[in-house]
Amino acid sequence: GNVGQYVFPEPAGLADELQRLPRRRLTKEEKEQLDRDGMIQIKGLIQDAALLQRLEAWLWKSQELRTSTIARPDLFNGAYRALLRDGPLGALAASALGSRSVRTANAQLWGYLGPSRKEVYKGKHVWTPMPYNPAHADDRFNRPNKQHEMITVWFAFTDAPSVMTFYLGSHTIPHQISESCVRIKLKDGYNYALSSECVSEKIQAAGFPAPLTVDAAAGDAFVFKGDLIHESVAQPNRRLATCIRAHSGDHPMDFEYLPIENIKACEPSIPVFYPRNESSLDCVPLDPEKATPCAKGKWLPSLISSVFPYPASAFLMPCEGHE
Repeated sequence: GNVGQYVFPEPAGLADELQRLPRRRLTKEEKEQLDRDGMIQIKGLIQDAALLQRLEAWLWKSQELRTSTIARPDLFNGAYRALLRDGPLGALAASALGSRSVRTANAQLWGYLGPSRKEVYKGKHVWTPMPYNPAHADDRFNRPNKQHEMITVWFAFTDAPSVMTFYLGSHTIPHQISESCVRIKLKDGYNYALSSECVSEKIQAAGFPAPLTVDAAAGDAFVFKGDLIHESVAQPNRRLATCIRAHSGDHPMDFEYLPIENIKACEPSIPVFYPRNESSLDCVPLDPEKATPCAKGKWLPSLISSVFPYPASAFLMPCEGHE
């Protein structure tokens, strides 16, 4: 295959435009709400409608390579890398984590094209909201201390009515809920899919509110704890959003603590993206002892090899001296 068909260069001038956007950090009250509820909505994080439309157009180029989700667009879409490196998402994540710098082990684009033409043609386009991704928590593994805390920043490029249901307070008892309500358990022990009805019963029995379904307008963001249980809702119209699972970049990642073989062996899979002057998004170490899976063309096989069976070095510029 031609690796070039999967790679989209950074648009000229985008970095400067993103750097001029206001930075948004959580207030003391918002941090307290995040700790209490596990989630907070930030309205109008990006308010430039024309910029949002251009970002959507650039990012759909990558999204359309799959029907629902693209994992790790930071590897191959220059507009997405610029958004992480130069946009306001990093400062927001850092304030939620209480850290100086931020890295991500998992950045995704989620898109929905709306009803198919066949559904519309047959008159079956009357919309009823339905679960799209089952109830789950983003953080797959126990975090033994603050150094390894994970938060998710979810950002909408388009309007997304009734896009997500959050089980507020579930982050305080995630393991009890997970073990009681599991529907699908993966081989690594991760309770991937949970019963919505069971989770709802558990959180309300623990004194937390009923599940909350929220709307998002283009430019809105949700910040939530990695242990917070949530589920997405399918959309009636075309919708594009990104989900960034973020960790503090102030400490070296404990790769022994992440039981995923290809991530433990491949340092660039958890790049720093904030602050800009410390970003390693554009760097690939050349030392094969540090990046053996990458050098052999096995870049994150559990996530993207079906779309990108190529070494990352084929389309990311080396960053001399970076470790």
